[in-house]
Amino acid sequence: MDLMTAIPINVKKNVVKEKKKNLNCLKKGIQCVSPMDCLSGNCTDNICVGDYMNCSINETKANCGISEGFECKFNEECMSNTCKDGFCIVKDSYSKFTLYVAIFVVALGFGYSISTTNLQLNGTATAKADDSDFDVKFTASVNNTDPTDNLVVTNISYTDTVATFTAVLDSTNDTASATYTITNNSAELRADVRMGTPSITGDTSYFTVTPTFTNTILAAGASTTFTIQVDLTKTPIADKTITIQVPFTADALEAA
Repeated sequence: MDLMTAIPINVKKNVVKEKKKNLNCLKKGIQCVSPMDCLSGNCTDNICVGDYMNCSINETKANCGISEGFECKFNEECMSNTCKDGFCIVKDSYSKFTLYVAIFVVALGFGYSISTTNLQLNGTATAKADDSDFDVKFTASVNNTDPTDNLVVTNISYTDTVATFTAVLDSTNDTASATYTITNNSAELRADVRMGTPSITGDTSYFTVTPTFTNTILAAGASTTFTIQVDLTKTPIADKTITIQVPFTADALEAA
């Protein structure tokens, strides 16, 4: 609606003059007795209706429009020439709103910085060694002595950690021999198996002792063999006995 066309200027002059006579005029929606009670100059069914118009008049020009806070559809309807969200507003309200938002955003950023919390986990993990995880032992033995030589008697046996070899020789060049199997019975660990220096006590002039073994690293479940051989180099006129000890070491290694 074009306010300048629908309402003549001289009418607005009278409205303004009449409003000055009554400083207690009522706003829209308030009970009234006469039109003079209402800012809009319209009292219908004892209720103020319509919008309050403001006019700025000088000798040559008049500017009229709906007051701040009343309903509107277009900017041109408002005295401030600003219609926002269906109501006339003062232009300065834009800058006030912008300033409020800016302050609010800054306050949010500052608050977030204060409320930041750092969390941290401290802990340890230990891989515990267990002797039961490593198992290397003798698992078999074979008597290599010629079974047709009835004068040579060889007894062999073994436990998990001790192999036993007993031979009786009576003639030059008699030979007694046995082979033992060493197995890495571990589920995962490897075994570094090495033979130490043999120890022989007694009269060694009648015997030749030959241990045969290659140091090796056994994977879990793998096996290797060790052979011991004793030869009689001359016939004695009395019994001669020697004691033989062959040490082995097996060191655990992590799986490859």
